[in-house]
Order: sequence, then structure tokens, then C-alpha cells
Amino acid sequence: SLRLIARRALDALGYYQASIRLSAPAPCQVQASIEPFTLSDITTWAIEIQDENQLDPDNRAWVQGFQRTAEPFDPTGYEVSKRRLINGLKDRGYLDASFSTSEVRIDAHNNTADIRWDLDTGERYRIRSLIVEQDVLRPALFRRYLEVGEGDPVLQADLLASYENLVASDYFSQVRVSPVAASAADGEIDVRVTARRADPWSLLGGVGFATDSGPRVRGEANARSVNDRGHRLGATTLVSPVLGYVRSEYRWPYGDPTHQWYAIEARYAYEDNDTASSDGLSLGLRRMSRLTKRWTQTIYTDFQNERFDIADQEGRSQLLLFGTNLTFTSSISTPRPRTGQRLSVDLRGASSALLSDNDLIQIRLHAKQILPFLGTSRWILRSEFGATWRTDFSELPTSLRFFAGGDKSVRGYDLDELGPLDADGDVIGGDRLLSGSIEFDFPIRRNWSMALFSDAGSAFDDSPDFSYSVGLGVRWYSPLGPIRADLAHPLNHSDRTIRLHISIGPDI
Repeated sequence: SLRLIARRALDALGYYQASIRLSAPAPCQVQASIEPFTLSDITTWAIEIQDENQLDPDNRAWVQGFQRTAEPFDPTGYEVSKRRLINGLKDRGYLDASFSTSEVRIDAHNNTADIRWDLDTGERYRIRSLIVEQDVLRPALFRRYLEVGEGDPVLQADLLASYENLVASDYFSQVRVSPVAASAADGEIDVRVTARRADPWSLLGGVGFATDSGPRVRGEANARSVNDRGHRLGATTLVSPVLGYVRSEYRWPYGDPTHQWYAIEARYAYEDNDTASSDGLSLGLRRMSRLTKRWTQTIYTDFQNERFDIADQEGRSQLLLFGTNLTFTSSISTPRPRTGQRLSVDLRGASSALLSDNDLIQIRLHAKQILPFLGTSRWILRSEFGATWRTDFSELPTSLRFFAGGDKSVRGYDLDELGPLDADGDVIGGDRLLSGSIEFDFPIRRNWSMALFSDAGSAFDDSPDFSYSVGLGVRWYSPLGPIRADLAHPLNHSDRTIRLHISIGPDI
């Protein structure tokens, strides 16, 4: 009957006290009036483990603290909870987990529900053997990418981490890490790892524009795998009228290959702007490692030979630099993140006793913070600090002097326009740098936002002499990345009006 059909439908939704009234106002017509009342309150929800000895303390605590659906009783949420519990146990290696009893007792009169689960977890499966199918890396090196091994529990998190490590390595085009269901027996199971070789070369090219550099062309070529020891070879170039470089790198893994590398780098770089011109060669050795999920460290040695021409100072510098860099970066998952941090600290030095024509110690610090504000708006804070202790400033090359001004410094001023002056009024750079920026960014439509900002900065020797600017900008979050156009007014020069700055790249 219609009443029975309606009753079953309401019971399926948890409305066990619903009132149903049927009437026939005309031939071949039926009207139904339904008052569902409320869902049943859960009075007890008991989980009994048949053999608690099969669960280690951590997993026993997880089952006992399992988050059930909130009151009142909802049949749909109840079924979701059942699946979550069983799937959670299987993810922890209990592949045979099931309910020997799962029942709900409804007291329709009092509108209450009592739930009882009898849980049979079965024994925890362990990996009998790893079946590896790949021909790219040596077996011992390949195994170092895996978070699982023979005798380990079959944990979904470890299988997923192994998959992600192999994909991130960039050696492989297709990766699969999964238990072999047919091999399950006596609490053991095989795990098959399949990885197919990626294309031997990755190529990247593009054109762009920035106010500091003008039009530019960028190219990159990388040999993903030179040999079965995981060695790589890459080359990158950037060419523009103002600055550019050509860099080649040979790198190889050590220790944990997911984040520990050695690299040899050769680089030629040049710069030619209104303040200075320079070009030089460098050869370096680097040791890179990830200290934590967000902290990375690079220890390096660079031998560089640079020709420079700054105002009336012209010369050639030779330095053997020893340094270390620490970088913290929060994970960013969107083109316009509402939170994020980046901090970079670089410390380096050289000695005239070790193939250098100057004694120096230099520290550089870059920091950036994105803070959410009022819905989808945000604050972007940026700061930079630098200091150099040296014996002879006139022998310092352009790359080791501090300047302010430009797209990434104090907008409203030309690149490297701000700094100490010589007797003729020409900028020669300084030993110190201090700059900062505050920006308020708010969306105006999909993939577009506007920004109000103020910058301040100074390159100096003894005490800072800050230059300030204010401005308005627009951002387009294009498929190629954020593109920024800023109109900035320099407050320290009354004879100037507005300077346009265009830049491309992520916020962090």
C-alpha cells in the first residue's frame, strides 16, 4: 500500500515516529500528509573487539576513540561510520577486518537508538615480499625510495608515501604500488611495485617580461637519468637586455635520495643596468638536504671570477666562497594562497688565505608572510636584510654589494637605483641592506585582484636613509601563473610621478 511505501521510505531516513495521513479528494487521486517529527537520539554506541590481543596499543586506542556520527541517529551517517571504521583498519594492515555483529535497536515509542558493533579485526598482515618491476635504477637505490620492506605491516600510508616518492623522483612516467590480493595467506601478502621509465629528456622554454629585465627568453633541458645510479644533467639559460645567465648542473643522490643530493654547478652570469655592469664565471659544489618537511639546507663552495664596473670603480674579483643556506617554505596549493610563509637565510664567507682577494663575511635574510583578512582578502608582508663585513669594499664585485630599488625591492625606483654614492653622485652600493613592504590584496572578480602597497628600503654603509613609495596594482592569476602590474609613486623624489612595474611568478 502507499502507506507502507511511505513508512519504509521514512524509516530509511531515520524518521521512525513520522505521522502519515492519506486522503482521496477525487477519483484516482491520493494526497499524503506527512509529519516526520525528529530523528532518534542515540543512547548507547558500543564497540566490542572480539580479540583485543590482535590489535597493538595504538590501533586499539584508535578503535576505542573512533569518531562516530553525531547524534541524532542518521541511517546514512551510520553506514558511513561503518565503512570508515573497516577501511581505517584495512589501511592499518588488518585486511580481513569485518563486523561479526552490527545492529541498531530502535525504540519507536521513546524515539531512541542503541547501537552495538562486534568487531573481528583478524590478524595484521605483513609484507611477505616486494615484487619490483623497473629497469631504471639499481635495485639498492630504488629500494631507498620505498617506505615499505619485507616484514613491515601493510600500511596504506606507507604504500602511498612510496608511490609519491617514486613519482616525485621524476625518473618514472607511470608508478603503481599495491598489495597482490591473491597472495594473501597466513597473515602475509606480497606487494608489487611497478615503475615505467619516463622520457629521457625534459625540455622547457618560454618568453616573458619584467620591468627590471625587459623582455626575456628562458630555456631549460634536463637529462632525467644519466645512469642507473640516479645521476642527472641539466642546463638552464635566461637571456634579457639587462641580466641573464647560463647554468649547467650535474647532480647525484646520497643517503635518502628523496631529499639528499650532491651537485656540481658551472655558471656564467651578466648584468648591465644604469648603476653597474658585470659578468663572471663560477664553479661550485653543493650538498643539499631536507631537514624537515619544510626546512631545507644547502652547504656550498663557490669559486667565482667576476669583472665589474660600478661608477668609477672597475676591477676583477676572485673569491672562494664557503656558505650555507637554510630555507623554510610552507606548502602552497593554490595560485592565490591566503596563507603562506617563506624564510631564507644565507651565510657565506671568503678568506685571502684561500684563493680570494678579499676577506669577507656576508649574511642575507629574505622573509615573506601571507595573512588572511576579511573573507578572501589578504595581507602580504615582505622584508629583506643584508650585511657584509670585508677588508676592501672597492674590491667587492657587483654580486656581493647591496642595492635597493626595482620590482622585488622598492617599487617606484629603477633596478639598483638606491644606495651609497661616490663623490660624483653615482651609486656604488653598500655593506648593508634593509627593506620591507606591506600590501593589501583583495579580489575584484574571478582570477583577478587589486592591491594597495607601500615599500621602503635602503642600501647603506653606516645608517639607513630610507626611500619610500606607495602604489596600486592589479593581479591576474593566469594559467601560466600570477601576473602583476603595479603603478608605484616614489615619495622621496618630488620631480617623479609614477613608475610601472610588471612581474610574473608565485607569491611565495
